Amino acid sequence: MRPILQLVIIRFGISGRLPSIPKSVFFYIKLIFFLNRIENFYNPSISIVYQYFEQHQMRLVPLLKEYYLFMRHAIQIIIFFIVLLVSGCSKDNDNPISDSPMEILYDFNTTSLEWQWDYTDYFVNMEESIEFDAGLTPLPAPLDTFEAALAVGGTNVSDDLFMFIKTRWTGLEANTTYRFSFEVTFASNIPDGTVGIGGSPGESVFIKAGAVNIEPMKVRVEDEYLINIDKGNQARDGVDVTTLGDFSNDTDQEIFTLKTVSNEDPFLATTDEEGAIWVLIGTESGFEGRTRIYYDKVRIKAEK
Repeated sequence: MRPILQLVIIRFGISGRLPSIPKSVFFYIKLIFFLNRIENFYNPSISIVYQYFEQHQMRLVPLLKEYYLFMRHAIQIIIFFIVLLVSGCSKDNDNPISDSPMEILYDFNTTSLEWQWDYTDYFVNMEESIEFDAGLTPLPAPLDTFEAALAVGGTNVSDDLFMFIKTRWTGLEANTTYRFSFEVTFASNIPDGTVGIGGSPGESVFIKAGAVNIEPMKVRVEDEYLINIDKGNQARDGVDVTTLGDFSNDTDQEIFTLKTVSNEDPFLATTDEEGAIWVLIGTESGFEGRTRIYYDKVRIKAEK
């Protein structure tokens, strides 16, 4: 009775230890443990039965054991490939929410690997003064510090620093013009109406978003680092980028608050021959001081 109870414990008792694994994959893993347990229980008992049949000139048990081991290994191989298939299917491109219209949500509490960051609009040898600071970090208090955000920071010593993040969205129709809508949620502690050198640290730091079918990259032009697309300048839109709002927290208090900005009019952009588009989100600053933005979520919608 005890071995049977142990089998039941192995079959059903480990459920819940790995809640992030899909149930289907977890079932196959438990099945492998179950088969291993059967073999461990079977081996000590087989010798007794084998001796009995040896005395009666019978060779049935070894044949049964070989058949059992063959089937067990065959099942494990099948399970292995099923697990690979299920795991591959779970990595669908870019967390799509719906197919028509195409919509995508990036939550930096759960993913940031698809995003890269960079800085432009500054002169050579300014790197040390700008103090680049980017990466995954907890949201600042009093927000939920157990949630992660993608933070990008820098000091605007060039009077026009552009700090941006970018990702490549695939799975759209090739060479097709879409109307893009952007919705960016970020944390800021800059109250409305704050005055600063060169401009406000809130209203003079502009949140921008764009879509383009070539990768946005920093390029060196003589002694200055610029970007290879048309992003406009500060509050002004460019061909490839539009302004969503500003960095103020929409309060009169110097406290970190989540704020969401979006574009009122659809932004037109055309995918490349592979059905991909580069998306970038950034801040362009007229405030001659330090800015650090915490990106919480980015939602993008594409309609034909």
